[in-house]
Amino acid sequence: MHPQYTTSTPCYISPLNLFTSQAGLCPGASDVQCCQGVQPFADRYWNCADVACTQTVASGSSQPNYECAEFVARALAAGGWISGLSGLEAQSSYDPYEYNGQSYDLLWVSNIQGGPLGLREFLLAKGWSGDASSSIVAGSAVMVSGSGGSYGHVALGVGDNVCDAHNNARYHATSCNTFYIVDQVLNPPSANECSENCVEYPVSNETYVPHYKRLAALGVNETQSPWG
Repeated sequence: MHPQYTTSTPCYISPLNLFTSQAGLCPGASDVQCCQGVQPFADRYWNCADVACTQTVASGSSQPNYECAEFVARALAAGGWISGLSGLEAQSSYDPYEYNGQSYDLLWVSNIQGGPLGLREFLLAKGWSGDASSSIVAGSAVMVSGSGGSYGHVALGVGDNVCDAHNNARYHATSCNTFYIVDQVLNPPSANECSENCVEYPVSNETYVPHYKRLAALGVNETQSPWG
């Protein structure tokens, strides 16, 4: 997995004004535009009120414009787990998302709550597995009970039984398996951070690649970013 970055290099404020300036656990030099890897991305965006992070909120506050499943899906994309996505695309790239001939709404937790096939069903289709007692580690998708009942909310593992989440905003919630009522912990089928498209996404012991270069590898010009 990606190393757990401990430096406090601020995330770069883009010339395109894509992001606000705030401290985060971001790897690389001072020209880093966004955090790469599941845990660095989550620790950067945990309190953002919207995807462009034009505002931030206090811990425990609601984030109706950047809800839980979207936050987890974008963080997983930043770690290379969702083919073709980097974490910064428009919502239309996450709903619908096509995988093996099936459409998924990655902005939705699970069809157990009704509605479309969601993030949970997509991860299961990719071979992720686990149950309510599985270990929570960096990169775990932690399905928990929300206001609508079981599987109504999802948090993201960012460490050993430590979670970040959206709506409501949570940063490094310790003892995650008791902080929330856990329905299922989904972990990837292998120890590798990146299970597909690895050429575009740096992994452990590789040189950090700035985000604009990773976007270019996917054929996307940074100046054409949806928030540019």
